[in-house]
Amino acid sequence: MEEWVGLKWHRWATRRAERTNEAAQALLEPAPLGLLLRAAGGGTRRIAEALPVPVGSDTPRSWWQRIAGTGLRECLPQLDAEVLALPPRLALHGEPQLNAQLYRWWALLAAHHGPERGFCRANRAATERLLTAFPALQGRWQRLLAAELARRGAVQSEHEALLRRWLSLDQPAPDAEPDLARLAPLWCWLLSVQGEGGVNGEAEPGAGSEASNTPGQSIAGRRRVHKPAVSLVASRHPLLLAAKTEWLKTFADPLPLDRAHDDQPEPQDAQAAADTLDALTLQRMGSGSRLRFDLDLPAAEHDDLRLGEPDALPEWDPRGACLQPLRVSVQRYAAREPGSWTPEASLRVLATQLRRRMAVQQAAPRWQRAQASGELLDLDALVRERALPQAGTGLLWMQPHRRQRELATLLMADLSMSTDAHVSSEQRVIDVIRDSLYVFGEALAGSGDALALFGFSSVRRHLRLHEIKGFDTPWGPRTLQALGGLRPGYYTRMGAALRAATRELAARPERQRLLLLLTDGKPHDLDGYDGRLGLEDTREALREARAAGLTPFALSIDSEPPTVLAPLFGTRGHAWVRRCSELPRKLLALHASLVR
Repeated sequence: MEEWVGLKWHRWATRRAERTNEAAQALLEPAPLGLLLRAAGGGTRRIAEALPVPVGSDTPRSWWQRIAGTGLRECLPQLDAEVLALPPRLALHGEPQLNAQLYRWWALLAAHHGPERGFCRANRAATERLLTAFPALQGRWQRLLAAELARRGAVQSEHEALLRRWLSLDQPAPDAEPDLARLAPLWCWLLSVQGEGGVNGEAEPGAGSEASNTPGQSIAGRRRVHKPAVSLVASRHPLLLAAKTEWLKTFADPLPLDRAHDDQPEPQDAQAAADTLDALTLQRMGSGSRLRFDLDLPAAEHDDLRLGEPDALPEWDPRGACLQPLRVSVQRYAAREPGSWTPEASLRVLATQLRRRMAVQQAAPRWQRAQASGELLDLDALVRERALPQAGTGLLWMQPHRRQRELATLLMADLSMSTDAHVSSEQRVIDVIRDSLYVFGEALAGSGDALALFGFSSVRRHLRLHEIKGFDTPWGPRTLQALGGLRPGYYTRMGAALRAATRELAARPERQRLLLLLTDGKPHDLDGYDGRLGLEDTREALREARAAGLTPFALSIDSEPPTVLAPLFGTRGHAWVRRCSELPRKLLALHASLVR
């Protein structure tokens, strides 16, 4: 209870302390700022979000910031040889236009930074070069400088007065630089990290051991305090809690706890993470605590059986607006241990009824109109004969004719991880998909039409195809074993699945070919496929399927209406099933409506 109350209080106090003026807030837009940076001569630097760094000790903090312990770090603009790191959002000034102009000023200033050492000296020289190259920016600089000075308030120390002399470009540059480790952060200039020795170059000779006149003391140039290595207690099981009877230690002292590190995420920037520490402590850890596991794919002895050699498919590149050949690997799989699945009695009754209905529809004769002789009179032909006797042909009869329907159907079922979710206390989405595939296959087996059933999932650019029933495979016990072996897979690379299905259907000789997609989600994979790449690749795969003469259609299983399928398949190219119990009948009704 105490921890819960403390957590709630901490979150509330932190939000209260970090309130910003949302009406004046400007957001970081890397793309236009990157273009501006390169156009001004900034080279190949990229725009990124800045990490919080310590600010000066004299930085004013509100009462709520002191209560919450915030305000000690800020996302200051930082520059190095490869990256211009800027705050993700900015609400320093009361006008949103002024905050947006500050973003653009940083980009232009970064393009004119030179090799000068020292924070003030490097930024003053860069500002002079920028205003010389673009004199029209004088007004913008004066507005940003006036807003910065108004925000800083009255001069309260010698270092603040010295900093303002550096900011005044009309006066000659002073010889000394202020101690920025004590001053509030200056937002109209950049912290330039140019070497391992500190910011704006290596630390100058004669600098103090604890602090120097460069901002490197707050980012990367602080002198480390070396401490002896700490010996750990005897290794124990990582899930056992440590005894709480020992004396209390402060947060600055290392706790000699031997815990597992499997759940510790790797830092994105090890140098930046080390720079935020006040002191580095060395500890000798056991080799077992450094084990990490890749859970994307199972071990080879537990994975499904590979069938044949892998194939390759192209994939759409939205940046280049073209197809990249041999982009996705396609591998067919079969269950290592086919399940001994037996459908329920109610499901078998439903499948038998639908199979008989499809068989009757297939066996029913079709009337051929406008025949010279037949069993029934063609009323339409008779009306045309009486209305236009001069164009009469004398073909006024209908003759029954039996012919085979030229139809091929391929159903591609989504077997991603989301199908492992439960729709009820006893049934999962994968179970509903299995029942629907059984009913659909059993019913179409009675019609005699060509049918193929596939399941798919993906891991990055590797598509996993599970052949449940091929076009040349008869419906029988082997298909039931394949249905019993279905398991939830990984992710949904929808464009690759549609291309694999298009390749299968395009080789069929039937006049009409249906491509049905049964899914409960949207395009998604580990390499950013759930964004623009997945949507445009799926849209291009659908265009290729229609160009090949196929009829693609998507059926969504979800409690909410799908928002992605309508823009991809069109308003008439998809359907939504809210209740999973309706899926088998809905699938057959949908198939009947698509058959011409």
